[in-house]
Amino acid sequence: MQIKSGNGLADQNWELMRTAFKLRQPTIIYELVNQRDKIANEAGLPRLKVDRPRLYIKSLVDIEADHTHRIAASYFRAFCDIWDNVLKRQRTREFYEAVFAHNLRPLFIDRRQSFHSRLRRSKLQRRISSEQVDKEIKRFDDLIFALQSLWRSNLESRSYEVDLGVQREISLHIPETVKIRRGYGEKAAHSVRSDRKPGPKFTPRERDFIEYAGRIWGKEISSSENGRVRIDGLIRIAKSLDGKALTPPADFLEGAAATELKRFNSMHSNAGNGPILTWTELVRRNASRNHPNTGEKIPFRTDMRRRLSRCAKMIRN
Repeated sequence: MQIKSGNGLADQNWELMRTAFKLRQPTIIYELVNQRDKIANEAGLPRLKVDRPRLYIKSLVDIEADHTHRIAASYFRAFCDIWDNVLKRQRTREFYEAVFAHNLRPLFIDRRQSFHSRLRRSKLQRRISSEQVDKEIKRFDDLIFALQSLWRSNLESRSYEVDLGVQREISLHIPETVKIRRGYGEKAAHSVRSDRKPGPKFTPRERDFIEYAGRIWGKEISSSENGRVRIDGLIRIAKSLDGKALTPPADFLEGAAATELKRFNSMHSNAGNGPILTWTELVRRNASRNHPNTGEKIPFRTDMRRRLSRCAKMIRN
């Protein structure tokens, strides 16, 4: 995909940016590798590799998935900085599409392939069953696919905001669906549990969701003809929520809806379409749950609408 600037310099500008990026890339990778190695050492991976190979490979998958996100974020910041401050160009929908198609998507493919090769060539094969290795490779793939989906949704959201005349900051945080859940090794996992304290009524992420979701729902309502958000408006909202990394939906739906969506994801973790990890997927797939009393089919879209409407009421009050 090309950057279409309309002035005959589209290809030239894109090639200039790629050339400038290649000059920065070695420094970016050097710093990120050092950061990853520091995290691995602090987690005790060298000792785990010798003493507990199964725990080692699980922690390795988490660290490498985290590392992949940091690479993507650093590459994206570099492209934005070059485009904004070196080439003095305005970021457009075509810019975001090209960055994903020519830079981020190939990165995710390369990371999966290189990690597969690394694990299969590893001497750990002698100490861990091939089934265990295949299981962790599958888990790494799932994390990378989720990460790729979140980045695609993030850039689609930015493209949508460009159409509205909004220019968002380029800083990104790690999406919750990819962030390390168990900690690195047993010590880290134990410290996470032991340090947990009773929180307020809403966690910071829940407050962020309520404020942002309520605001964009209100905007869609006010711009609709009959006060009802159509499916295209729901997709716009979904992309915006994904772009803010306010995912997965099961973390933000309420009551039975959240419980049933988690159950749905568990049942479909190895199915063809996989679990629903983003709001965009929730809207497009139109999956449903059964009402606990009547057995009536309730689309998760309906649960999403109810949740967004409640968020809008909460911020008004």
